[in-house]
Amino acid sequence: MYVFFSVAPRKNAIQCTLWLYLRQRAGILLSWFFNH
Repeated sequence: MYVFFSVAPRKNAIQCTLWLYLRQRAGILLSWFFNH
């Protein structure tokens, strides 16, 4: 995550990074919820 934020100072790139990060976290939470 450090590399993404240091390489992408633009708003658009940061938004894309946050979107991908949130999607990944949501997927992990959903998989954990359905597996337990």
